[in-house]
Amino acid sequence: MRKVNQERFEERQRHIREAALACFRRSGFHQASMADICAEAQMSAGNLYRYYDSKEAIIAAICEHDRQEVTERFESMQGKPDLFAAMLEMSGEAMDASAQLEKSKFGVEVLSEAMRNERVAEIVRRHHQALLEVCANALAQAQAMKFIDPTLDPKLAATVLIAAGEGLGFKLALHRDLDAKQCAETFKTLILRFLRPQI
Repeated sequence: MRKVNQERFEERQRHIREAALACFRRSGFHQASMADICAEAQMSAGNLYRYYDSKEAIIAAICEHDRQEVTERFESMQGKPDLFAAMLEMSGEAMDASAQLEKSKFGVEVLSEAMRNERVAEIVRRHHQALLEVCANALAQAQAMKFIDPTLDPKLAATVLIAAGEGLGFKLALHRDLDAKQCAETFKTLILRFLRPQI
């Protein structure tokens, strides 16, 4: 595929993902139909199905896009003199993103659908596993540089931190009276105290 055609193909995929997200946020994953997504994207069904053959395929693509962004953020930390400080900064950015109402609503919708749709459940499990591996690898590197507690199991520590971050993000989305900035700072303190090498 020529570069111009590839770029156009990827742009159309992005357009469909954004249209689907709008539908999922408005109607919920279960209620939103492929016809709704076609209307939102202003595309015919035949054209849209050239890019994604189902709602599940769109969800998988959204998750993969998210994984790529997280991986790139972790990769950008490589070579920084204080890897732990860079990880704390990244955790604050991630918390700011997860506190966004629309992002949290989508996350809840997908998790809810995963409880009754095995195809979506498998997509979510693969997505979580990919993010877990990226995070665990970063923690292991920080341990090797003696920035964090070497007695921690990187994978288990990453699991706990990801779960805590997701939970706080949902809490911020539901309780708009909470101060997101203060919560993010407190979350970074939690990370600092949890990962700090024990004396």
